[in-house]
Amino acid sequence: MKQYLSEKANQEFSIDAVANLKGKFTPNEWKFMADTFNGTMFRPEHRIEPLMLVYEFKDAQIYDGTADKWGVDIEVLNAKVMALTAEETDAVISRIEKFWDNCYRPGFNLEEWAKF
Repeated sequence: MKQYLSEKANQEFSIDAVANLKGKFTPNEWKFMADTFNGTMFRPEHRIEPLMLVYEFKDAQIYDGTADKWGVDIEVLNAKVMALTAEETDAVISRIEKFWDNCYRPGFNLEEWAKF
């Protein structure tokens, strides 16, 4: 889908999708999602599929207790994720990737990043 758009259209597409995410998730949900996807590389076809995120979240809770760690109700989060558009799903993943690209830089603040 995105691959057929011009670079300018892709930028606008991403900006709109990211803007649509503001206020959809709690800070702890953002921290949970970032923790869940630590070290994850996403295949292009998975970047637009909300169900892929849901499966990963369930596994993170089952095998690592990650939702409990962050105080996240996994069913509530999964319902929010399943309501995302393909563009918004890609924006969630992009935001998490940017988190991992920047989280070790001096002055980075997890709490501030999670307030979105």
